[in-house]
Amino acid sequence: MSNTQSGTIDGIAYASTQYVYDTQGDGFVTDILYFNKSGQQVADRTVFADPPFATSAPMANSDGTFSVKVTPPPGGGGTDPTYLLETFSSAGIWIREDDYGPVYKDPNNPAAGISGYTETGHSVVNVLGAGSSGTINGAYYDMVITSYSATGRLTGTSFYNDLGGSHERVATQYAPNPVIALSPTGTATAGSADTPLYASLSDPWAAQHPGTLALDIAVDAGTVTGKDGNGNAFSATAGSSAHLTGTVAQINTDLASLSFLDQSAGTAHLTVQVYDQAGLSASATQTITVGGSGSGSAPHPVIGGPSALTIPADTARHGLGATLSDPWAVNHAGSLALTVTTTLGTLTDVAAGHSTTGTSLHLTGTYSQIEADVGGLALTSSQAGSGTVRIEVYDQAGVEAVHVIGVTAQASAST
Repeated sequence: MSNTQSGTIDGIAYASTQYVYDTQGDGFVTDILYFNKSGQQVADRTVFADPPFATSAPMANSDGTFSVKVTPPPGGGGTDPTYLLETFSSAGIWIREDDYGPVYKDPNNPAAGISGYTETGHSVVNVLGAGSSGTINGAYYDMVITSYSATGRLTGTSFYNDLGGSHERVATQYAPNPVIALSPTGTATAGSADTPLYASLSDPWAAQHPGTLALDIAVDAGTVTGKDGNGNAFSATAGSSAHLTGTVAQINTDLASLSFLDQSAGTAHLTVQVYDQAGLSASATQTITVGGSGSGSAPHPVIGGPSALTIPADTARHGLGATLSDPWAVNHAGSLALTVTTTLGTLTDVAAGHSTTGTSLHLTGTYSQIEADVGGLALTSSQAGSGTVRIEVYDQAGVEAVHVIGVTAQASAST
């Protein structure tokens, strides 16, 4: 179909246009040709490199366009097979592709496939919209083709000069993958104050798309700690990774807060991995050499209390007077572990929320909970005798504190 209406395209004057239709009889325009007054072609637009096959009748839209479901032609080319719907102008000119598949992959459940992200109104070949022509790196282009990964993520944009059917590619820009910046090596001093790790994430694609990213932090020795943008503490220890989600900005806040502590000399390996909304991942590993203890060591947990205690042999509970102090644990996330055993009588934890009784108590909780448990320990012995009470605490870094109380139960004097 010819159109004698004149105008300009890419600054080139034309006197008429001609639409080239596909050969399948579906009414799709595959090319638009532009001619000057002498009938010489001066520009063109390729709408489809290969005509698609319609799999549904045209569906009229309220804005005057129509849509059909299509499949790509044999041998590849044309539309991406993951796309479901094509929309055309009233003249049959392709406008956009809609509703391509979800692209977020759950890193904790890779077998579940991809889910959770849908984008609409995006053109693979931008024919009529802004950006369909111009110059890039000094070269003229009049067609733009974008490429996607199997999960639907934009991987690159190619610019072509298609005038006269030359289909010459003049430039290609590749979309960057996520990149984690993490020093390959680092050093720390055993028992010293937390060593900053200086990690960061770059993912321009993820920053421009909705949805959350997933961050995994793992370490095979020592403890990695941090705080998110809301001030919530998190930690990772050997065998227990930290798992976080958020936007690119939130993930960078998490990474910027990371620090490392190990109470023992040796070597630790930190691994940071991120998954963006398209399921693309990036990882980085840092080897940390931990030297011997320095003069400014981090405080260890300390259990206070009497070394010996005498109680009457009766049915009443008698407090042990034990205390816990661990300034490092106060400022770090994660659980502490408490084990208390006795060789005389029965132990009871009288702290609020607990009513544990026995000859051996095993409890876990935050620092404030374990501190309350240690302070709430009591002993009951109905018989006279002597024995010991052993109190053990392990903090989030695996550092142990032990306190033993010698206990004597005396029968009441006869009157």
